[in-house]
Amino acid sequence: MPIREGMPNYRTHDAVNLTALGMTFAGYTIAVNAGAVKGVSGAAMIGYVLAYLVGTFLVTPDLDLHGSKPKKRWGLLKVLWRPYASLVPHRSSFSHGWIVGPPPAWRT
Repeated sequence: MPIREGMPNYRTHDAVNLTALGMTFAGYTIAVNAGAVKGVSGAAMIGYVLAYLVGTFLVTPDLDLHGSKPKKRWGLLKVLWRPYASLVPHRSSFSHGWIVGPPPAWRT
């Protein structure tokens, strides 16, 4: 499938998400050390990071593409995403929209 010019690939999405996670963690650490916000427990922080990583690497708008890297990361469980891939056109507002995009993936 040809990639539209200007559309980032999975490597770019992964890099942006990991950079944002690092910057968020750095900002949070600075805010806690400055006394601007109260810190959370280690378990809450681990939960946040794990959920963020799952969203970055496993639950992405590209699960509707045959042979996509995020879909391959699911291994044998990628079969679970077939209904989603057959019902949702790629790069539609249902798969890539900021507001509408995530809920259909959650219901699948």
